[in-house]
Amino acid sequence: MIMNLLLLMLLLLLMVVVVVVMMMLMMMMMMMMMMMMMMMMMMMMMMMMMMMMMMMMMMMMMIRMIKMIRMIMTTTTMHIMIMTTTKMQMTIMTTMHMVMMMRVVLQGGMKAVLWTDTFQTVMMIVGLLATLIQGCIEIGGFQAAWDITKQNQRVYFDE
Repeated sequence: MIMNLLLLMLLLLLMVVVVVVMMMLMMMMMMMMMMMMMMMMMMMMMMMMMMMMMMMMMMMMMIRMIKMIRMIMTTTTMHIMIMTTTKMQMTIMTTMHMVMMMRVVLQGGMKAVLWTDTFQTVMMIVGLLATLIQGCIEIGGFQAAWDITKQNQRVYFDE
């Protein structure tokens, strides 16, 4: 009887040990699963950050491309206006514009934007003045140009 009782207690103790070991194993597996989930979440966050960085880089490249296209359009327009009014050689004008444009574009950043806008503004003012002066010279002066605009009813002032 004592032997049976000892055997029963030993069996009970063994069951408790097995249950505790199984619980510890389950807890370790749960912790491993949580760690794997956290690692997966971190990897997903890193991937999302990488995608966001790539999108930002693409947007910056697109903005730079738009700036370059705008610069090319402006310099081409000014090139044509200055070339027709000053009779400069096309190769000299093209080389001058390309060097200026590449210098500004390759600087990068906000500095490039400011220089690009400054250069475009100066070129627009120079082109406007060159066109105005050349037009007045070909017509016969500013007064003749003003008379032609009044004659064709192009000037509207409230009197």
